[in-house]
Amino acid sequence: MTAWKGVQFKVLGGLQRRYWDWKHGAWVGGADLEMNLEQYSSKMRDKGITWMVGASGVLKQEGDEDIIVSGTNYRLDLPTTVGAFDVRSRFQKETIVCWPSMPGKARILLSITDIFTTVVMP
Repeated sequence: MTAWKGVQFKVLGGLQRRYWDWKHGAWVGGADLEMNLEQYSSKMRDKGITWMVGASGVLKQEGDEDIIVSGTNYRLDLPTTVGAFDVRSRFQKETIVCWPSMPGKARILLSITDIFTTVVMP
């Protein structure tokens, strides 16, 4: 969806399935936003410069499972909500392109008594 000149926005959402089993699926949702800054600067357009900045995020929510490591009495404590995100930019002048990107992931545990968030950057 193009909301404004030079801005693109996308949203997704749905239920992940495991083969044909919908009962144990996880909810997945996310969004993506990109802005083309040369749309707002005539000097950039005159010099043949394009500059895009963007960000996206995805969140997966599934129910708690009892997963026991075989041969032990150890139960895996997996997070019920996991997220991933990306911040990126693309700068181009004629044939020279610079396209940095910073992906990451987050583990989020929300409960009535506390809020625990861990963000991991590679």
